[in-house]
Amino acid sequence: MLHNSSIIKINDKLLALSFLALPFRYEITSICVFCMFFLSVFDVIKHKTNIFKKINPTILFLFLYFLIDLIGIVYSGNKSFGFKDLESKMFFVLVPVIFLSNNFSRNIISKSLKYFILGTTIILLIQYGFAINYFLKHDSIPTYVNFSFYVHPTYYSLYLLFSIILLLKLNNNSPFLNNCGYYFLLFVLSVGIILTNSKAGTLSFIIFIIILFIKFLLKQKKIYLISALSGLMIISSLVFQKLESSRFSELKTSFHFPYQTEYNGVYNSTQIRIIIWRSVKEIMHNKPFFGTGTGDIKDELKNEFIKIKFQNGIDNNYNCHNQFLQLIATFGYVLGLPILIIYGYSIYKGIKSKNLLFVLLNLFIIFNLLFESMLESKAGIEFIVMFSLCLLSYHTTKKSIQTKNIAKKHKNIAHI
Repeated sequence: MLHNSSIIKINDKLLALSFLALPFRYEITSICVFCMFFLSVFDVIKHKTNIFKKINPTILFLFLYFLIDLIGIVYSGNKSFGFKDLESKMFFVLVPVIFLSNNFSRNIISKSLKYFILGTTIILLIQYGFAINYFLKHDSIPTYVNFSFYVHPTYYSLYLLFSIILLLKLNNNSPFLNNCGYYFLLFVLSVGIILTNSKAGTLSFIIFIIILFIKFLLKQKKIYLISALSGLMIISSLVFQKLESSRFSELKTSFHFPYQTEYNGVYNSTQIRIIIWRSVKEIMHNKPFFGTGTGDIKDELKNEFIKIKFQNGIDNNYNCHNQFLQLIATFGYVLGLPILIIYGYSIYKGIKSKNLLFVLLNLFIIFNLLFESMLESKAGIEFIVMFSLCLLSYHTTKKSIQTKNIAKKHKNIAHI
């Protein structure tokens, strides 16, 4: 742990600032993380502190991912892209070292998470302002990139969803809201998710609502509430079918998307993903053991697009749009599977320790990773790494406080 009280105070403030700035596209969060890292390392080296005694499966997953990414450069042809990719994954090392070095209090973590909600809300209000202007100009409600123009809709819908989850979890003693403001903000954030029109984000939101209803019903144990929920689900299904948007109706048309030797037509986003996944499958088949290497995955994917004349993929230089496929295609089964196993083990440990917030976060992340290579972009890396370690630290601090309270209680009883 850190010894210098000034560094501890500075790091506490930087953590809060990094979460406030997380929804923004500027480099504020990165600057905060680099500052915290160097301050922490300076103190650790000065006092010769062993910070690796607190290592856990999540931190091991991040360290291993970075190490394998580094190994993947060795057998890559395109080392320039490999090092660029490695640079974007520096968070996998920097943030774990920060959390291993600092003993952030439960209050500081809670405050930082609330600042994230504030940052997300600020971006949302800006987008609502532009949405009103769009509506007045085009006489239609903006959705997807026309609404979430500041942050990609898939990532932003996840930011909004987790802001809602955090509001429900951290609603006590909020410095920002009274009761009316609290419920109004929940509503505003929920509408924001719908307007992002992200398929993965909207489905994640629906799943979360269902989880809330089930949890509520299990507590109430009243038959009339079960009947009400059933009726609500039926009505919701009918309304959703009636108001079905093109982004969701395209799923139906893509379920039986046929294999083709050439893909030179116009395709919707779901069909584009299917074409990409089929190309990734070819790469995995050709290089099953160690994959393409860190630097060559995009080049190999582009070569597959050229073979099938998928011009959209060639022009946009797509990644795999599935993090699990991306891992196996890049590092093969030999290096890719251990990363996935350790990631799965970290979630298992979260379940075992009853860290429900951490588990819920990762379940929604996994769902989104099926459709986006979130660990290949800055927006995804910052969110996943910062939140995973912050929620682990939050839970560990809670358990530590509970253990101390129990020990104190036993001591008082023994004294009596």
